[in-house]
Amino acid sequence: GTPLVEQAPDLLLVALGRLIGDTRPVDVRDFDRDSATWDWPDIVAEPPHFSITEADGDCPNEVRLVVDLSGRTDRDSQAQVLGGRLLPEVCVTVDEPTTGLVRGPQFLPEMRRTFQRAFERAKARVGDHGSIHVFAAMPLSAAVAFGQAQLPKALPTMHIYDNNSAAGGWRRAISFERELAK
Repeated sequence: GTPLVEQAPDLLLVALGRLIGDTRPVDVRDFDRDSATWDWPDIVAEPPHFSITEADGDCPNEVRLVVDLSGRTDRDSQAQVLGGRLLPEVCVTVDEPTTGLVRGPQFLPEMRRTFQRAFERAKARVGDHGSIHVFAAMPLSAAVAFGQAQLPKALPTMHIYDNNSAAGGWRRAISFERELAK
């Protein structure tokens, strides 16, 4: 099959963010296609309002965490890869998801805080021994922030899915098992 690097670099960036954590300062940027540079498009841009919504489902030990920041994901295709199960949902989004969402450095701390709140809500639904199924459309810098926001010893098992239409849609690409405190 195709190596993970070629099929889903954002998943590797989630793993990188998870390894880095949020205790070390890092400068994470997206490539700005309009200017063809790695410079911030708008250094003083204020982040949009990130919202978290929830929906009920039938599975008490599993939850779907949806991140709709660079586009809206298809819930029907997600349900299909989950075997048709109606999982409770926690969704992180903005009013207008777009690929160029992250315009300046102020976006990332607010994004990490939003992801942390979403993780808390997801964990509240499934407890320590459940599973979080992640379906995301987000910029690459957001993928790093998503990983940084995770507290591996405080979260249940997390399965992250990649959406590749050439490979048939959503499929589980990487899993992080719950880390037990030592």
